[in-house]
Amino acid sequence: MGASLPEAARLLGAEGALELALVRRGWAALVGEALAGHCWPVRLEGGVLVVRADDGAWAAELRFHAVTVVRRAHGLVPGIERLSVGVGARNE
Repeated sequence: MGASLPEAARLLGAEGALELALVRRGWAALVGEALAGHCWPVRLEGGVLVVRADDGAWAAELRFHAVTVVRRAHGLVPGIERLSVGVGARNE
C-alpha cells in the first residue's frame, strides 16, 4: 500500500507532498537545530527543495551548507537535487 501513496498523491494534485512531509519531519536533523529555528522547507518541485529563511543572514548560512543539506535530504528523498533558498515569513 505504501508504494501506491505517491501515485495517489500525484493523482490528487499533491505531488511531492509525502516527500515534503518526510523532509519536514527530519528537518532539524538535516540542518541542525539553529538553522531549523530560522529556515523551513516550503515545497518540493521537480527535484528542487524550496526553503525560506526568516532573514538574509540565515538564508546565506543555509546556502553555505546547501551541498551537505542536499546530500542528507537525498538520503530521505532520493529525488532532491538542489535547494532554492529565499527569505520570507513562515506563513508565505
